[in-house]
Amino acid sequence: MEIIITGKKSVDIKSLLKKLLDKKIETILVEGGGSINWEFIKNNLFDELIVTVSPFLIGGTNAVSLVQGKGFEEISKSPKLQLESIKRLKNHLVLNYKKV
Repeated sequence: MEIIITGKKSVDIKSLLKKLLDKKIETILVEGGGSINWEFIKNNLFDELIVTVSPFLIGGTNAVSLVQGKGFEEISKSPKLQLESIKRLKNHLVLNYKKV
């Protein structure tokens, strides 16, 4: 096992991805919370987005959303995504979007 450290107080994602690429790792799965998701989205460091819709009603005023951060001021500035597939897994839906 190897531990890669980048950044001083938080992970420097661009540096981390470069180090992974140097090790011939070209694909990663990010199962992040809203903050890490936002970092990849705002830095245009993703190719696809997979969203699972499950029949659980949770949340509240302080709940973390799929994308937690500044966000985009206008829809036109948001990354363009195209729905590639919809899969039903028992009582869940899996939506697979590719970045256009």
